[in-house]
Amino acid sequence: MSDHLMALRESARQVIAGTGTPAAEDKTWPLVVELGWLLASVPEELDGLGLGLEGACALHSELGRGLAGAPFLPATMALDALCQGEPADLSAWLGRLTAGDLTTAPLVEPELALEDTGTGVALTGLVAAVQSADRAGHALVWTADAGWVALVALEQAGLQVTERPTWDVTRRVFDLRLSKVAVDEQLTLARGAGARALVARLRTLRDFSLAADSLGGAAALLEMTVEHLQTRQQSVSYTHL
Repeated sequence: MSDHLMALRESARQVIAGTGTPAAEDKTWPLVVELGWLLASVPEELDGLGLGLEGACALHSELGRGLAGAPFLPATMALDALCQGEPADLSAWLGRLTAGDLTTAPLVEPELALEDTGTGVALTGLVAAVQSADRAGHALVWTADAGWVALVALEQAGLQVTERPTWDVTRRVFDLRLSKVAVDEQLTLARGAGARALVARLRTLRDFSLAADSLGGAAALLEMTVEHLQTRQQSVSYTHL
């Protein structure tokens, strides 16, 4: 790991440690935005830091260490899709998202299909495990065959957002149910072979980031366990028969 990434990880560790454990979403998300962490994997030619997957995973590891609830992963997935896709106004979208206008993404595979409504093309199906969907304006989605990738506005007819109860209380996830939701061509990022390549890239980003988050949490648990074992005092009582 480069000196730059090591410094970024150390800085992130200090910031997250200052928010408590678990690090609440309403505390960590503003910090993620303010400190420019959303720019970590954005290419340098688009005014990002150009740290790629390695930079994103370094930050995910520290966020996982603090059990942070910030929707950093779905935001980075949306940013990466925008950078790799063909949005109508890339610079405007990057400005919005890196300034904290959340676009979220699913943590599992969407079950979506395109259908012809007679007057256009629409989406129907389920997008499960979408983090912080109640705070997002759009969601990054793709069809089950990976042949189409786009952003979908969350406040529109035919789209229902329902919170999904989970054991992990550090993150809030939602299910999106779509019924003939009209496709906005201006928000389509990729189609066909280009879409399949983009989805493969997004899956890699998602899976490596989740792994880094989990490793960070496991490392923190190990450190806490060792500290407890070194400082605990055990009382022993004897029963005489």
